[in-house]
Amino acid sequence: MKNNFYENAAATGTTAYHRISQFVPLVATDGVAQMFLELKSFWIGDVVASYLAKINRSGDFFQVTVVRGKSGGARFAVEDGNGGKVLAQRIQYTDLLQDVKMFLAPIPYEGHKRGWVLMLPSEY
Repeated sequence: MKNNFYENAAATGTTAYHRISQFVPLVATDGVAQMFLELKSFWIGDVVASYLAKINRSGDFFQVTVVRGKSGGARFAVEDGNGGKVLAQRIQYTDLLQDVKMFLAPIPYEGHKRGWVLMLPSEY
C-alpha cells in the first residue's frame, strides 16, 4: 500500500466540505473524505462525532489519531494542540489498513455557534 494518507503532501486545501453527521456540526475536507472512502473507514468520523460535545469543551484545535495495534485492534486518541491527551478509546477490532492522523479545527457552520472540520495535516 502507498504511504499513509496523512503523509500526502499533495493534499492541500479543499474544494468542498463533506458532512460527517447530520446531528452535529462536523465536516471533512476532500482529503479526509477520500481517505475515509479508500480505507473504508467512515466509522472514524462517527467516533469523532460521538465525542464532539466533550472535545468542544476542551479547546480549539486538536489532533485525532487512530493507531493500529498488533492484535487487530486500534487506539483512537484526541490530543489538544499542545500534545495533552483529551480522550482515548480502545477499538477492539478493526480492518483498518493504515494508521490515521487528522486535525480537527473550528469553522463557521450553518447557523451553529461554530462547527468543526476534519483535515489532513497537509490541508491545514
